[in-house]
Amino acid sequence: MTTVYTVLHVDRHSDPSVKVFTNAEDAVRYAKTVALRRANCADDLTEKTYAPPHHSMKWVYFVSYSCENDYLVVA
Repeated sequence: MTTVYTVLHVDRHSDPSVKVFTNAEDAVRYAKTVALRRANCADDLTEKTYAPPHHSMKWVYFVSYSCENDYLVVA
């Protein structure tokens, strides 16, 4: 059985998009790359790893890259 990791990209200027990976490291690397490309500067990034236990979505990486709540999440 293969584990699948999805990267959900939510940007208020476009439709949400999803990209699928079979490796968590590749998914996180992709999310970081996109966030860095979209951010005005690296200081705009807010990164978190692993959702809190009470969170409904069990994600492994989250990054927001703007003050407009644009983000990517790996789950």
